[in-house]
Amino acid sequence: MTVDWERLIVRAGDKVQATGKFVVRDDSATMCAEVAVPLAGDLTACSANLLVPVVGIDAEGLVYGGVYQGKQYGWAKVIGTWADGRILVEQQFAPDPGEDWPDPPGPGPAPVGGWQPGALPSLDPLQDYLVSHAERFGQLRVGTVGVATGEISPMDLTQVAVVPVVGDLESARAELAGVFSGNIAVVPANRSILEWAMTLNALKDLMHDKANGISSIGGGADRPIEVSMLLLSEELYRKLEVIGLELVHLRPSIIPVLVD
Repeated sequence: MTVDWERLIVRAGDKVQATGKFVVRDDSATMCAEVAVPLAGDLTACSANLLVPVVGIDAEGLVYGGVYQGKQYGWAKVIGTWADGRILVEQQFAPDPGEDWPDPPGPGPAPVGGWQPGALPSLDPLQDYLVSHAERFGQLRVGTVGVATGEISPMDLTQVAVVPVVGDLESARAELAGVFSGNIAVVPANRSILEWAMTLNALKDLMHDKANGISSIGGGADRPIEVSMLLLSEELYRKLEVIGLELVHLRPSIIPVLVD
């Protein structure tokens, strides 16, 4: 599915929605990007590139927080206006639950004769082969079968090595059978190991540039790489566009209030 990430670009004067950790002092308040990690045990600290001033936050309405060294902190979702690099808060709510990834597709139907019961043998030979042909295969994962239908006990799982494939599935199945003797299923790949690694390295370069305000990157297997950030600027969007927007899932802490 193609996502229009350009809609998430934040521009001056936009009505925005923001979720993160807020810190309130006597004369000021700030918001830190949603997934930023506290620095050196200080529950109120935040890297400067992941921090924005806020005006109008209600300290008493913050949740999951407390008081640390005289500063009140906690989490909230706010709606306000993005102006001069700060958020002018108009509405404040408790944060929404985090977004969960859907489970990846299962191994699919069993081959003729069924699956071999039990755990898989060592995956090292298969993994080494996939990496040596990184342009043709996606990242290996292990699936299980039989549990949902009650066919086997959860204590005796039947495992299947699931290999995403770039290209013809049947020829890849025959090829991999000569490498790995355990259960193996092949599925269409969203991206190859090589493509995923190149994308990840390019994203790491962006993250190392503090001006981009990226707080974390992660994800794997055959899913898009998740990129968490303070906000999506026009400049950062253009950089991600060069890398490949179809390969990422963006999670800004500050987004425009979208009207469909």
